Amino acid sequence: MLSRYVNGIMIRTFAHQDIEELAKYASVADHQRSHRSPAPLQILADLLTVRQQLGDITKQKYAWIGDRQHMANS
Repeated sequence: MLSRYVNGIMIRTFAHQDIEELAKYASVADHQRSHRSPAPLQILADLLTVRQQLGDITKQKYAWIGDRQHMANS
């Protein structure tokens, strides 16, 4: 049902099996394993904030600075 309303689903979980189960039932979910960091979700939230504040996110330049194990890999 959720796949009809959204273009993508992100889940933060400790069990990869949860992701695989979600992907089995959702046509917009991908069961690809990411690193164990909240960085991808944080970057998505950051981009939504930029869009709210500045408008078109494709016309901006970005730099994320942080832990090389997490932020730089995202």
